[in-house]
Amino acid sequence: MKEMIKQQYWEKRAGRYSGFKWANDQQYLDLFVFHGNFKKDDCVLDVGIGTGLVARAVSPLVSKVVGIDTSLDMLAQCQSNGNIYLIYCDVRETRFQDVTFDKITVRNVFHHITKDTQKAMNECYRLLKENGRIIVGERVSPSDGVKKEYGKIFKIKDDRVIFIEEDLIHIMAKAGFRHVAIYSHWISDISVRGWLESSDLPKDKQDKIFGLHIDGSDALKRAYNMRIMNGDCIIDIKNIMLVGEK
Repeated sequence: MKEMIKQQYWEKRAGRYSGFKWANDQQYLDLFVFHGNFKKDDCVLDVGIGTGLVARAVSPLVSKVVGIDTSLDMLAQCQSNGNIYLIYCDVRETRFQDVTFDKITVRNVFHHITKDTQKAMNECYRLLKENGRIIVGERVSPSDGVKKEYGKIFKIKDDRVIFIEEDLIHIMAKAGFRHVAIYSHWISDISVRGWLESSDLPKDKQDKIFGLHIDGSDALKRAYNMRIMNGDCIIDIKNIMLVGEK
């Protein structure tokens, strides 16, 4: 049942995904390119390729990008071309041989892996060549101190893992990755109403989530740099990028 709900979720979002401000943030994409240290002969795995935004940013710099995803609707929006190849599969159960890829990119995927999250990271480690690099981007709670409140908001929206930086560092270290470096990237001026209107949530849930922002604690408002403008709630969202080596 949960799998069916997830597929329906991505079916609704697929056509609009590339238009979301956070998804199409050029600075965020540039960070993947910068920290990837990509080479012309690299074979790259893009986990949760979605509509291909990260893959298209990386593909001119490498030999091949293999994109995997569990949503056929997202893959249909991506469309393979040039040196980008698409495969419908789950990162927890790939059939690739050990040490296949030089680099692995994963953007805003792990919070959707609510079961066997560690297994997914372990599989990334298995697939990466020795001295290879993984670049993981994730949206996280705007501060460690408001993780519980942040989680309460997102529990209404969908089924996900709520991360702070330390959670992701732990998962990567447990998988075996070394020299894990972490970088923060904030995306400013996100409209909460706009985000909710594009979410396909029922109106009552949208109103409840909006209320949790407006009536949130002072700590949450400070962490989000929250501004109330013309009946809307404007926030800055925190993403982190973790870069690890095998």
